[in-house]
This record gives sequence, C-alpha cells and structure tokens, in this order.
Amino acid sequence: MKKLLSAVLALCMVLCAVSALAEDAITEITNEPTFEGDYVVLGDTGLAMYVPADFQEVDAPEGALGAMANGEIAMTVAAVNTDMDTMWADAEASVEAGELKGVTEAYINETYFVLVESADGTQNGAYLEYDDGVILVFAFVAAEDTDAITEAELEMLGSLTTVD
Repeated sequence: MKKLLSAVLALCMVLCAVSALAEDAITEITNEPTFEGDYVVLGDTGLAMYVPADFQEVDAPEGALGAMANGEIAMTVAAVNTDMDTMWADAEASVEAGELKGVTEAYINETYFVLVESADGTQNGAYLEYDDGVILVFAFVAAEDTDAITEAELEMLGSLTTVD
C-alpha cells in the first residue's frame, strides 16, 4: 500500500510539473503582413521592418531610432541600454502599479519578443534583445481603433529582417 501511495504521489508531482510547464509555454505566432507596404531600415541596427505603405516619417523623440505614423497607428523604435532581467523587473513593476495590463512572451515568426499592453489598451509595446545590454523597444499607439494596432503590430514585428 505504501508503494502504491508513493507511486501515486510521484505521478501527481510529475503531472503538476508538466502542467506548470505547459502554463509557462511561450506563445508562437506565425504571420505575414496583410497590408501593402515597404521595408524601412531601422537606424543603424542592420534590421528592416515592413510597414504599411501610408506610413510617413514623423518627428521622433530624442534618442529614438525613428518614428512613423499613418493617422491610425504611430510607431516609435528606440534602442535602450538595459538587459532582459532589468526590463522584466521594470515591466512587472509597471503591471503592479497599474500602468501595464500585461506582459507576454512570444515568438513571432521565430523571433523572441516580450510584448506589453498599457492599462488603458491604447498603447502596445514590444521588446527585442538586440545586442548584449541593448534592447530594441517598439512602441505602438492607436489613434482610435485598438484592435487594428494589435494586428498591424504583430505583422510588422513578424516582418523584421536583416539587411546588408
């Protein structure tokens, strides 16, 4: 009876561990842009992103690599000197403070991102580890339609590619 109880307890521990791993699984997204557009080079990063054809360059905040908008969505890209551990701690603190609704890990077309959403749902962001101690931050702001931002954001992020 003791052996049976031990076996059942061991099985329960294994199932709980597998269940915990499944809950922590990273979302995998495969997509292609559904909009007409062009590739734009992101500063001197060696990366380019496919953006909607009606995106125009706009004044970027100081220190940003660039900013673009089309009246519905605005995007700013910046390189931030930080590491993923610090970024995670800051994001979790922002969730606790009510500034962010959530933080999610995702592979978009096999590229790892950390995705964040503002508490009011009007802004989304994505963090990409670019270099040791440097994170690329993509900030998306919707003028009105917050559903459009999510689709376009994921498609643009999924289009990231290297350039010569």
